[in-house]
Amino acid sequence: MKISKKNLNNLIERYLFENRNKLKSDYAIVCYSDSDFAGKAATAVISKFGGKVERDENRNPKGWWTGKIPQGHAWLILVRKDGSTCVCEFGSESCDYKDSKDIIDDAMIYLAKAGVPFVSKTKIRNQWLSDIKEDKLTEAVVDDLVKQSLKVNRTINKKVYKIKSFDAAYKTAGTDGECRLYNLLPFDIIPSTIKTAMRAVGYSLESLRFHNCGSYVANVLAEGTGTVALADTVDIATLPGSIIEIFDNYLPSEFKTKIVNGEYV
Repeated sequence: MKISKKNLNNLIERYLFENRNKLKSDYAIVCYSDSDFAGKAATAVISKFGGKVERDENRNPKGWWTGKIPQGHAWLILVRKDGSTCVCEFGSESCDYKDSKDIIDDAMIYLAKAGVPFVSKTKIRNQWLSDIKEDKLTEAVVDDLVKQSLKVNRTINKKVYKIKSFDAAYKTAGTDGECRLYNLLPFDIIPSTIKTAMRAVGYSLESLRFHNCGSYVANVLAEGTGTVALADTVDIATLPGSIIEIFDNYLPSEFKTKIVNGEYV
């Protein structure tokens, strides 16, 4: 039986991929910055209605507003044991009218396109990044993935977590281009007690929750770590960075990593 050179190369590549060194765990790299369009858009809306908002040189709100208007942007990178990686992000791009189901959707998409970050609909970005070739997650690898994931001109804070299930996190993150409800201040249409009860019998009502970028990240991380009840604790915060920090405080230490000799362990 003859085999073509192309098919032989494909078989070799597949063998090398399936038998390459594996990472020690699935991971989630959580990132957040202190600037994005949402805080600026909110202050712009408030200014149009006569509110006086002092801004810094980057057009971010200053003073009293910094505790009231969520600023910043959060996203995460999921890493599977086999080295495949993807970036998951929500809230930075409006949905398209072709995704609309009714006049209410039309109105929410209109608000998103107008830059109004309240009761709107925005897209999920879920895209594959380059594979990790090594058998360990190093600082250099993480830094490279963060650079690939999103281009921002502000300081990026990052935290690396071990997760129980890449697949659970990936499923919760949603598909690329999928439309979901967005609000600068996250809130549930359905009470959390009902959501918890429905989740226990295998139903998710996340499509009926208004997320911002930070609560979206916390929700994906909660599913990946199997700590879904913690996702509701972040409702006490609105700033993306604060949401991540509060979630981190409640998350069991078994999921947290530290850097030893340049490696996340």
